[in-house]
Amino acid sequence: MADPFLILPLENGGQLHFIDLSNRYFGDFHKVRVQIVGDLPVGEDCGAGANFIRYETELTQMAVRSAEIVTVRSRLVDNFIATSVPYLIKKGFGLQLQRKIQEGGRRAKKGSSVIDR
Repeated sequence: MADPFLILPLENGGQLHFIDLSNRYFGDFHKVRVQIVGDLPVGEDCGAGANFIRYETELTQMAVRSAEIVTVRSRLVDNFIATSVPYLIKKGFGLQLQRKIQEGGRRAKKGSSVIDR
C-alpha cells in the first residue's frame, strides 16, 4: 500500500488514511483517484482491545489536466470530509456496517472486515 498523504483521526477513535492513486491515461489527462482506508470502532469502547471494522472507499474524477490535479484532489477530499465523515463518526455506525457485512449487504465492501486492536 502506498503512503497516505493525509491521516485523519476521527472523534470516535477511528482513523482514515487518504492515499493518492492518480494516474495519467492519455496525453495531459489524468484520472484522480483517492483511496480512503480506515478503521472505525464497532462498539462504545474505543480503548485498547476495542473492535474496529475496516472501511474502504474511493474518490475519482476523470479528465483532469496536470495543472489541476492538486486542486481536484483537495476538492474531492474536502467534499468527502464535509459530507461523509459526519456519518462515519455517528454513534453506532461501525456496528451498522458490521451487521451489513455479516448479512451480506449489497452496499458492504468485499474487503471490509472486523479487526481487534
